Amino acid sequence: MPGCTSCRVAPAPELVQIRRRYRAEWNGLELSVALDSSQWTLSVRDDSHTLYTAYRGNQTAAQVSAAEFAITHTLGFTSPLRPSLLADQLAWR
Repeated sequence: MPGCTSCRVAPAPELVQIRRRYRAEWNGLELSVALDSSQWTLSVRDDSHTLYTAYRGNQTAAQVSAAEFAITHTLGFTSPLRPSLLADQLAWR
């Protein structure tokens, strides 16, 4: 309060940001998905370069999109492997 000499101002609480991030490896590629402030960012990397980055509205869509890119990059567009099946089978950690 203004003018109050015995009042103490409580310190502002620290802000804590919990980051949600998942990674998986498949055929020499690293797939990752991470929650930003309002969307999921996905990326696919090889040993030294980011090959693909995109944004999706939820975790599952980001994981499937990363798997889809990895499949087409590695096996081509005619691969019978389904991205949703691969995304489910990967060991996301």
